[in-house]
Amino acid sequence: MTDIDELNGLLDQWQDLPARDPQLKHRVWTRIASGDQRANTSIQNWLNRFTTALSRPLTAVAFIGASVICGLLIGEFRVSQAKQIQTQELDQTYIELIDSQQSYFRSEGPK
Repeated sequence: MTDIDELNGLLDQWQDLPARDPQLKHRVWTRIASGDQRANTSIQNWLNRFTTALSRPLTAVAFIGASVICGLLIGEFRVSQAKQIQTQELDQTYIELIDSQQSYFRSEGPK
């Protein structure tokens, strides 16, 4: 079988596509709009559940306690980093001070 015979066979099997639905575009945009509403609804549902949970005293106290503990841990982490940087700078300054004195005594000697 040659390529032309194969092509003729495929063309014989070809079927015309049905006419396009005139309402297709409208239905697609309607589904897209309903999907957007569902996304907003799911966010609103989550927010409603969160505020409902926080309206209970025990949950509210636990949330505030967890927030305070997280804030303290973050603050402690930042202070320890600042202290470490300060210590490194102090060490470097001390080394430079001692090194400058040693180089002074080596080059000129005491008078």
